[in-house]
Amino acid sequence: MNLIILGYPGSGKGTQSKALAQRYGIVHISTGDILRDAMTAKGALGEQAASYVNAGQLVPDQMIFEILRLRLDGILSERPQPGGAPGFLLDGFPRTLPQAQALDRYLKQQGRAIDLVLFLDLTEKEVVRRLTSRRMCSACGTPYNLVFRPPKKDGVCDACSKALVQREDDMPGTVQRRLVVYKDLTEPVAAYYKSNELFFRVNASQKPEQVTEAIAGEIGTRLLKKA
Repeated sequence: MNLIILGYPGSGKGTQSKALAQRYGIVHISTGDILRDAMTAKGALGEQAASYVNAGQLVPDQMIFEILRLRLDGILSERPQPGGAPGFLLDGFPRTLPQAQALDRYLKQQGRAIDLVLFLDLTEKEVVRRLTSRRMCSACGTPYNLVFRPPKKDGVCDACSKALVQREDDMPGTVQRRLVVYKDLTEPVAAYYKSNELFFRVNASQKPEQVTEAIAGEIGTRLLKKA
């Protein structure tokens, strides 16, 4: 089973990706994680990507795809299961239409395909509320959310008693800019997948476990149809 998960920042993509990967025994591929790994490894590709990130620019589509392709090559060459290589879940990719098209071409060459595209649906108002409520410990990095997971003492980390801070990414002005970028780049990707039967929209304003169960129900229905 090969899945893609899409949605606004703050819609719960990371939470759902981890839950689904564990539930179905598939590999969770976070684009942010593999990009950071590539930059840390300091290979030629990672150094090129770092030059864009450090300059505050978006990493080009082709470069992001090449980093992802190396990860997928490793997964698709494994044979730990009777049916072949394990499935995967892409979190944070594709973010643009050219990335989606490049992924389709690559998977076709590998004799694989995307089975389901999950869209975690939230209103912009809820996205802003969630993101601007996030805080992080300045010392140990423990995450909090003033709405869903507040600290016991206002502004203080439960774990180490150090001050909580708000990341620049979660400031109201930055959040609004992130939403504009999301609409410009990623909404065409959702439209691309809506054109076939792969697309499934789920209400992400529910509790995380309810979202997971809604997705699992759709996956179960699709597996029955294939049987």
